[in-house]
Amino acid sequence: MGSWTDTTRPELPAGARPLWRAVIRPERLDRTIVREVLPGAGPLAGWVEQVWSLAWSQPVPASLSALISHPTIHLTVEAGPPSERRHGHALPAELLHGVVLERFGLDLPAFGWVVGLHLVPGAIMDLTGVPAYRWTGRVVPWAAAWPGWDLTPVWDAEGPAARAQALRAVAETMIGDRVPSPDGRRARTVERLARDDRGIRTVEELAARVALSVRALQRLCRDHLGVTPRWLLRRARVLDAHELLSTTELEIAEIAHRLGWYDQAHLTRDYTKITGVPPAAQRRILETDRS
Repeated sequence: MGSWTDTTRPELPAGARPLWRAVIRPERLDRTIVREVLPGAGPLAGWVEQVWSLAWSQPVPASLSALISHPTIHLTVEAGPPSERRHGHALPAELLHGVVLERFGLDLPAFGWVVGLHLVPGAIMDLTGVPAYRWTGRVVPWAAAWPGWDLTPVWDAEGPAARAQALRAVAETMIGDRVPSPDGRRARTVERLARDDRGIRTVEELAARVALSVRALQRLCRDHLGVTPRWLLRRARVLDAHELLSTTELEIAEIAHRLGWYDQAHLTRDYTKITGVPPAAQRRILETDRS
């Protein structure tokens, strides 16, 4: 096989929302929550895509919090009513979230907040030595997965912006000057190619682009990303389909054709599995949200 190189990420399609793109109903969610997003800059640039911080003072139903899952790990600090259990854990909580393979959406009570590290895909194994697949579909205590963090400054901070700044400062101290392993870098490239290169339609094509056999690619994705190559490609196409549903008036059959589905029925099946709503119904919901 030929050699491979890291790729720079292409521009997102026109109309894309770089930090909010995977949220299924961004217009409605923006009216319900306060959010702060900081890039993973400086010493965090190779490890953290963003530090995100949300707060809300009214109920947020799962239909609004739903998003198209990203193939990465989130580390969160979460607060709310003392009687609430979130992700199966009593609040307050410090949690590690593995990749969610299907629809993600969470009913949130009348008030609360969460601040989190959105890790770069492929980062968790380099940072902890534990394969990413161990966490897929699971939410576990942060300290059980990655001990040694003192998150007191985050709990002491007031408001979404201050909590994001505090978590970023703690993460910079914990991550320090680490550098990704060769396999970690390759996993990052695989994820970017699957997400951004619309010319790659099959697992075999993705493997060829990074000079791996299909079996080696599957192992790399399992250990560093926690998902299969096929899931990466399907998720990327569903995200693109959602973008076109949200920003164009293209017929759903045309969207399916442009993005490489066999027909509209196959697009509907995959889109519904990941978002929980058929594309035709989702378009009607989005139109209502914007009105």
